[in-house]
Amino acid sequence: IVMRDVTHAPSWGPFAKLRLNDETRKGPALAISAVWIPNNHWRTEVVSLSASKSFSLTETVNGHVHVGAMHASWLNGMNTKWHPYNPRDPEATPTAAQARYFDPSRPIVRQAPFAGIDIGIGSYVKVTAEARYRLITDHPDSLPGFVGIVFTPHPLAVLGFAMGSDGLGENPEFKIGVGYNISTIE
Repeated sequence: IVMRDVTHAPSWGPFAKLRLNDETRKGPALAISAVWIPNNHWRTEVVSLSASKSFSLTETVNGHVHVGAMHASWLNGMNTKWHPYNPRDPEATPTAAQARYFDPSRPIVRQAPFAGIDIGIGSYVKVTAEARYRLITDHPDSLPGFVGIVFTPHPLAVLGFAMGSDGLGENPEFKIGVGYNISTIE
């Protein structure tokens, strides 16, 4: 994963997903995933467990829904371990944004449920939406989530456009993403 915005140096790191079991007629597919972006503005350390189930509306319109839970120690450059009542160690100092809007009465939340839906239209276009519960690092007025459209011109390349919030601000932002699959282990 490589993340970049025009005001900061690029952040990069690996993403891995392990499918624990395949989807069946009676049950969802289960997977565990992790992302580790160790540097710069978008530092992220997250582990997730998710379940997904596919559906078809017509021969050319299909999709899947997914639900899960995530645990974050860092998310979008914010340290979820920081709290004003914890000892001040260098790994757990607040960022300027955290110090600006931290409310000591808010619960310290490092785990969050999430849910989403993807609807594919043909082979190359997918409309997608996802939302998650606010973590301690999120702006108190934000609703972390997005709505977007994804183009897959090649099985290994993806181009996405989304409108949503990463939780850091109260207003949604427009995002563009480019991705490619280095390898898939079957």
